[in-house]
Amino acid sequence: LDKKTGIDLPAEIPGFVPTSLWKEKNYNQKWFDGDTVNLSIGQGFIETTLIGLVNFYSALATGGVVYKPHLVRQIRYAENDKIKAAIEPSILFELPISSDTLMTIRKAIREVSIHGTTRGVFSSVNMMPVAGKTGTVQTRSNERKNKKSQHAWYIGYGPFDGNLNDIIVVGVFIDKGIGGAVGAAPVAREIFNAWGRYLKKNGDKK
Repeated sequence: LDKKTGIDLPAEIPGFVPTSLWKEKNYNQKWFDGDTVNLSIGQGFIETTLIGLVNFYSALATGGVVYKPHLVRQIRYAENDKIKAAIEPSILFELPISSDTLMTIRKAIREVSIHGTTRGVFSSVNMMPVAGKTGTVQTRSNERKNKKSQHAWYIGYGPFDGNLNDIIVVGVFIDKGIGGAVGAAPVAREIFNAWGRYLKKNGDKK
């Protein structure tokens, strides 16, 4: 999360993952157990970007493989439509996480869609099985006492039990979206539903 993904967009910035050495240098304090707990739920000093989290979730879906994301698949000549360049998937690295830990994380975020914060959003029997997590970003706005000052996150992938080529990763961030389950997850649901219709219609032709 503290590295650039290398996506083909200008001015990408990395996230930030704090360390005990960084805290001691900048705050003259040692790293406490509470810092670890705070970090584990995405609070405290950690910073991330939407594309960074989407790439992390794609690694969960692929079994730990981190790919370089791209917006462009092909570049073609205008005069004859022939392919000038084609972008092929490239592996950046693999997550240093055991298969057991990876499966535990995947099952946990699947449970969020069944029993957690998004159970009401993804409960339709016709909905493809998805795994994901909401987030609500508290701001330092003067309006912080008003829930409308909070930002809304949702990151997830589906179908959870699908083939790797069928899986789509969805990331939604809504400025002042109140909360992840309220603002971001319903948008993600529409994207997942559209992808489900596409898979059903195209099958092996996609």
